[in-house]
Amino acid sequence: MTITISWQAHWELFQETIERSQHPDPGDAMDVVYKYPQSLGQGYLRQIELQEGLVLNILNLQLSDRLIIQAPEREHGFEWNFNFTGQSQNKLAAITDGQYIFYGSGSAPKETIDCGIQPALGVGFEMEPELSNQLLRSFVGDPDGQLPPELQSLIRQSDQEYCCRSGTATQAMQTVARQILQCPYRGIAKRMYLEGKVLELMGILVAQEVEIQNGNSNPFPLKPDVVNRIHLAREILLQQLDNPPSLIELARQVGLNDYLLK
Repeated sequence: MTITISWQAHWELFQETIERSQHPDPGDAMDVVYKYPQSLGQGYLRQIELQEGLVLNILNLQLSDRLIIQAPEREHGFEWNFNFTGQSQNKLAAITDGQYIFYGSGSAPKETIDCGIQPALGVGFEMEPELSNQLLRSFVGDPDGQLPPELQSLIRQSDQEYCCRSGTATQAMQTVARQILQCPYRGIAKRMYLEGKVLELMGILVAQEVEIQNGNSNPFPLKPDVVNRIHLAREILLQQLDNPPSLIELARQVGLNDYLLK
């Protein structure tokens, strides 16, 4: 069975289920656990507002059915999500166990987000556009100054589609994600520790972006099995140049998700 729901309706269901009885840090009013709506599955979403415009998310859930969320076009800031386990895909990318997705600031397109029924455990952060822009420019040394050319793709106007990058998380990313999940502190110490981890992730992402723009890194590291399937797709196309299969049909033949193959 597949459940289709709007972005707004999905969030409203969450807001009806705030669960404070099992709160991990009762002294922090900005650390809230949302019990996952029983009509959709089991688990929780923990949101920690580290400062205005910056939210850390920890998600642990098991969906009852395949869930498709219809998201409207919207202004978007920096966002990074890492899946310890679980699968999801949208218009631009698909991620599974051990993979991440990162968005720069700009405009998010109208899209559908397809959430698989596998158990999902992940961490991530969301940063509002104004804070995203201020943060990156603050490290340049001049809040009104020009970003280096290799970082300009991360900051786009509200009418320009945001940049999106996904792939297998580096060891450094996985380490920080695990440290966030296992944070040993409470109160002010917890908030300082977690905000530091977000900045650490931003440092990793910015360094990766510089490498990519300078042509020194592959932004989409692929597993050997996936590479073999891509080579197989190439052979199929070469053999059928006069009547090539569609992207979806080709993906089916080689056993890959069509988003990944594209």
